[in-house]
This record gives sequence, C-alpha cells and structure tokens, in this order.
Amino acid sequence: MVGAAFLAGCAGGAKKGDAEGGPRGEADAFADAESHSPAKGSPMAESQPSGGADRKYQPLSQALRSGSESAVVAEASKLLAANGGDPVALNALAMFQFRQGRVGAAKILLEKAFEKNQNNASLLNNFALVQIAEGDAAAALQTLKKAYRIDDRNPDVLGNLGSMYVQGGDYAKALSLMEQAYRANKKNAAVAVNYAIALRANKNYGKAEDIYKELVKTNSRDVGLHLNYAILLIDYMNKGKEGLPLAIKVKFLETERKDVLDRANALEKKARGELK
Repeated sequence: MVGAAFLAGCAGGAKKGDAEGGPRGEADAFADAESHSPAKGSPMAESQPSGGADRKYQPLSQALRSGSESAVVAEASKLLAANGGDPVALNALAMFQFRQGRVGAAKILLEKAFEKNQNNASLLNNFALVQIAEGDAAAALQTLKKAYRIDDRNPDVLGNLGSMYVQGGDYAKALSLMEQAYRANKKNAAVAVNYAIALRANKNYGKAEDIYKELVKTNSRDVGLHLNYAILLIDYMNKGKEGLPLAIKVKFLETERKDVLDRANALEKKARGELK
C-alpha cells in the first residue's frame, strides 16, 4: 500500500482526521481526528497491476528501483510500443510521475490506462490517490468502492477504503476492511494505526493497545502513531502512567503544529492529574 496510509482516524465522535505523512509505497496512517495530526500528502497505498512476475516487466522494475526518470520512460516506452494499453507500463509511468508531485501527468496516464483496462482494481486504487491529491475525497471514495466491487481481496483497496471510512467516522464499515488489510500486511504502519483506531471506536481497547505496542518498536518517530496511542491510553483506558511518556514524546517529535502540541499538552495534563 502506498498509503497511507492515504489513509486517518477519528475519535468516538466524527470529526475528520488529517493524514500523517506522504504516499507509501509508501503508505502513511491517518491520524486520529482528535489528534489533528499534520497533513503532508496522501494517506493511501499504491497498487501494482498484475504482471509483476512476467519477465518482460523485469527491466521496468529495475528502472523503477533505480529512480532514474529516463530509464523508467525508456523501459515503459518499449512495452507501450508493443501494447499501447499495457496497464503495468502505464501505471508505472503514472505513479512515478505521482511520486514526483506531477499529479496532472499521473492522472492523464491512468486515464489512458483505463481506455483498455476499465475494470482493473489496482488502477482504480491509484486513480483514487490522484483524486485525493486533487482534494476530491468524495470522488476518491466512489472510485475505491468501485475497485472493491471488482476485487474485494485487494489489500491496497481494502486498506485505503477502510481508512477513508475511518477518516469519515464510519467505524462499522471500516472495521472489517481494516482487519482484512491488516492481516495481509501487518508491517504497514498506516494500515495498523487505522485498524487500531477502528478497534478503539468499537471499544476493543485491548487489541488496539497490542497493535500500538508492536508499532512503536519500529516506528519511533511517527507523530500520529504516538499521539493516537497516547489518546487510547489516557482518554479511553485510564492508563495515565503509561500514556504520559507518549504525550511528552509527541512534543519532541512535533515542534511546529500548534494543534498537535495543544493536544499533546492536554493529554499530558490529564495524565499527570490522574497520577496525583
């Protein structure tokens, strides 16, 4: 998944959350709405259309790993000369452009791919990334719903659609989707955080805490993760002693966003009050 991430969560009541981080390929987690975590790009997960195991795509894969635009264009052009609608080549070009911040170019390439691949869930997933980057979350949600109808086992689609439901506060719809996405990729921090937020909203605090415990071992500088974990412990589980260090750490990790710092300060104050 590329994100996530897009994708973010909300607290019990439904306010929209911001997305923490940029495209994963890359996914970053949505942050809890109460945490007001910084929005720095797409929370979604990027998909690869089927064909990656085909030997003819190996040179393109190598070019993508090199990060060389000229190499990516050259290898994709060879594939497109043979098949102008090759979904793997068009997707590779589109998402390379997307990661360079050229959203318009990515959109044109994906629209070209749709001409001969209208029912490709992975391409639809990535088109939703573009729509989010353009600020059209409503359209992205509809695109992801279509992708889900085509392939309800695609882990990127599951994670991104579930994360959008989390962001919108629809935790009943989010929970099953996030659980499936989490099972498919437990190392994806975006998916894991959004799953934990959905669990918390459904009052499964213990399982959410277990997920956060694992996440912080390998994501020591993730502001949204630490803030959401602190919210769970302090606001929902009355574990001020355990949550206090997390709230304090948020203030070291995030030094600019006043809303994030205000939230961390409020959590710290509440936790210290519980310890008196």
